[in-house]
Amino acid sequence: MATVPRKTPARRTTTRKTSPAAKPQAAPEEESSVLRLDRQEAIDAIAEIVADREPLFSIGDNTYTIPKKAPAAWAMKATTMAARGQELQAMEFVLRKMLGEDGYAALSECETLTTADFETIRDLIVKRVYPQGPKAS
Repeated sequence: MATVPRKTPARRTTTRKTSPAAKPQAAPEEESSVLRLDRQEAIDAIAEIVADREPLFSIGDNTYTIPKKAPAAWAMKATTMAARGQELQAMEFVLRKMLGEDGYAALSECETLTTADFETIRDLIVKRVYPQGPKAS
C-alpha cells in the first residue's frame, strides 16, 4: 500500500487585532480628553515619590529607609495579587518595593528581628501603601 505524503499546512499571514482597550492612537493634533498615564509629568512625579524617603530601622551602622508615600501602582499590583489568592507574594512585593533590595535583604537576614519588630515594620509599610485602607466602594 502506498503512503501519501502529508501536506504541510500553508502558513497564513494575518494581521493581529489590537484589543479595544489597548489601541495605539495617532498623536492628536489638539488636546484629548483621554488621561495619559505615561506622560513625563507622571513619570517625574513617581520618581520623586520614591526618592522622598525617611528612616525606618537600622541594623548596626546602617539605616534603612522607605518612601514617605507609595506609588498607586504598587497598591494596585499588590491588590491584584492578593485578590488572586497570592497574599504572601503580595506582601513580599510590597516589602521589596518599599524597602528596596538592600533593605529587604538586611531585614530578612537580621538574626535579632523579633516578631513584634517585624509586625511594626510591616504595619508601617502597609499603611504607606494603603494610606486610607482598602475601599470596597
